[in-house]
Amino acid sequence: MGRKPLDQPRTWPGAVGRHWHRLRRERFATQALFAAALTKRGYKITVATVSEWERGFRMPNLTDLPMIAATLEVPVGSLIPSKAFLAKFCDNHK
Repeated sequence: MGRKPLDQPRTWPGAVGRHWHRLRRERFATQALFAAALTKRGYKITVATVSEWERGFRMPNLTDLPMIAATLEVPVGSLIPSKAFLAKFCDNHK
């Protein structure tokens, strides 16, 4: 019995997780390849953890964001969804 995947980004981690899923798919075909690339950089991580990030059940430490961004070859700021998305998310959850 595993956790159910999120149908909608109902939480902030869920919304960020969906965004990270899109970013990861642009650079790495699988979660395993992404986890292996992070491990090569010295950030030991499992595929299960990457899956939990993308499904919104877990978030990494803020100090790890630069390494994640470098592995995805994106600026750290792009790990956060767009301003338009944030405005919509915040409006729906006041």
